[in-house]
Amino acid sequence: YKDYLKKVGMYYNLQKIAPGPILYNADELINAIKNIEKVDVEYKEKRKKIRDKFNKYLDGKSTERILNYFKIEYS
Repeated sequence: YKDYLKKVGMYYNLQKIAPGPILYNADELINAIKNIEKVDVEYKEKRKKIRDKFNKYLDGKSTERILNYFKIEYS
């Protein structure tokens, strides 16, 4: 992670924006899976905020918006 961050970088601070726990090894992953119900509750609100920020237009009308933007008629 640290090497990737140095080489490539990220648009957002993963520590602040991650919609779940940041896990660095298999033991942490296994523990998170074993406690998935607790993890789910703990990060539920954060996932909602992330979803609202990055998936603003999940309404099934994306194609319609693109066609309207380019003023393309469709039927």
